[in-house]
Amino acid sequence: MMGYHIRIINTSKKISDENKILKNKENLSIFLREKFNYHEGCNEMGEVYFYDPNDEESILFYDGEELLAITTSNDLLSSMIKIARSFKDGSRVVGDENETYKDINNAYLHEDDYEQTQQKEDNYIKKIKDAIIPIIVPILLGIIALILKILKILKIN
Repeated sequence: MMGYHIRIINTSKKISDENKILKNKENLSIFLREKFNYHEGCNEMGEVYFYDPNDEESILFYDGEELLAITTSNDLLSSMIKIARSFKDGSRVVGDENETYKDINNAYLHEDDYEQTQQKEDNYIKKIKDAIIPIIVPILLGIIALILKILKILKIN
């Protein structure tokens, strides 16, 4: 399934990890069931997920620290924003580009994501350099050799 990766995460330093609802599967399961009618499930690989029995596309995968949806649905994004806010512990919804959603139409770069975003940009620049340098250097050496040959400084048969 192709889609956009949307996560509910909590990087808040104002609250201890043991008090973050995302860090406690039992509390999370109860909360999602009571407030949003999301039921807990587990697939054959042991992956835990939460789903809305009335909407087969509303599935949130859980890894012990965050909820993940792979979707293009604005309805699911909107639900995830409501869920994150309802935790009232600093949880937030983040997209593929580390943008934090205020609502489905407005996003910003959260201060906790600056470093990760910078690392992504640095990795992108490194990949470009790693791809271009092996191509450019031989071309430049070839051009220099050609110029030197034309100027009769380099004697190549």
